[in-house]
Amino acid sequence: MARIELPLWVMVIAGWLLLVRLPDRRGLVRLVTVAAVAWVAEQTLVRAHGYHFYSDEWLVVGGAVPLVLPMWWALAIVTAYDVTEHASDPRYAAAFAGILVLADAAILQPWLVSVGGCRWNGAGPFGVAPIGIVGPAIVAYAVGPVLRRTDRGPWQSVAVDGFAAVGTVHLAALGAWHLGLKYLEGPWPALATALVAIAISGLSAAIVWTRPGRARRRFGVVRTFGVGPMFGGLAARGATSIQWAWTAALFVPSLVARARPSDVDNGSSK
Repeated sequence: MARIELPLWVMVIAGWLLLVRLPDRRGLVRLVTVAAVAWVAEQTLVRAHGYHFYSDEWLVVGGAVPLVLPMWWALAIVTAYDVTEHASDPRYAAAFAGILVLADAAILQPWLVSVGGCRWNGAGPFGVAPIGIVGPAIVAYAVGPVLRRTDRGPWQSVAVDGFAAVGTVHLAALGAWHLGLKYLEGPWPALATALVAIAISGLSAAIVWTRPGRARRRFGVVRTFGVGPMFGGLAARGATSIQWAWTAALFVPSLVARARPSDVDNGSSK
């Protein structure tokens, strides 16, 4: 597992340093806050429901969760909000960020299963129960108020909003599972798998393409270095053609973020 975990740590630390160097210096506060919420949410979900388990071979763990993972999710969620924060309504920003993180989860979660880092009790695409892919998107949506609070509120208010976000994650995850996701468990036909990947990728790419500024390019850079190397893991593990196609389709938003011409040339510097 060290061969998997150590590169993840390198990717996470590099990504955190990229955001912490932002001029307004709010990057570190945002990252730490979201990582804490993500860790508490997953830790309590694992303890409460036992629906997924991590390998004992992870080197640095906090309770039942490898610590590199909430730090990775914090990086994904904060950069997603950087892209969507100019939406007309904060709820739209949270929903758009959730969709972007859904694409990230659809790549990372099957990869974790394929390398032996995680096991799910429910069946789904590539060994991941559908709630395992939707869950990080729920976390991304729930932390919206927390991120807004970090920009202007005292730490006590941030902590209260953080605990409220964890509660929201629990309620939303239970609701999503009982109202629909449990019926999607089981082997997925190749066509359905492909259609889901195309839908998630298309929505994410459209969101990224319409967002202006440097935040979009940071989004692309972070995912190129944070997700791109996972293709090597697929090759090493002899992934099936459908998993290759799934991962490649979901990587498209990262390429779109970097392919669109820079807005700096048009006078935008955000």
